[in-house]
Amino acid sequence: LCFRGLHQGSSELRPQVWKLLLGCLPVNKPAEWRGMEGEMRSLYAKYKSEVLVVSNDLKFEVKVEHRRLMEAMQLLQQIQKDVDRTRQDVEHFKRPSTRVALISLLFVYAHVNPDMQYVQGMNEIAAVAFHVMSVDPEY
Repeated sequence: LCFRGLHQGSSELRPQVWKLLLGCLPVNKPAEWRGMEGEMRSLYAKYKSEVLVVSNDLKFEVKVEHRRLMEAMQLLQQIQKDVDRTRQDVEHFKRPSTRVALISLLFVYAHVNPDMQYVQGMNEIAAVAFHVMSVDPEY
């Protein structure tokens, strides 16, 4: 499967296969996948609401304690620059809503995982996963 890929017309399976290969879902418990995905989405929404607000006009507001605000703003600016350069040849990544979602994802990840630190290039990795997962009808 990893080497041959999925058959034509199997695009709806691709997000599930990626989640399995990345260890996000347990192979032996498919009956629990839907519930686990819901929990993961809720957890992400909680983390995002704690550190970032996206307005209706797609502007960002960082919600961190004052002493870390400057550092967080610099991080957000770096992520925005990188995402603006991400996969400019793909129509999906030209959409403002896609770029906002990818920026939010990377910013929240960096905030939740401070030991990892965001580095240039993470946007390209996240873009592949984001693009594949966006095919998921429940995404």
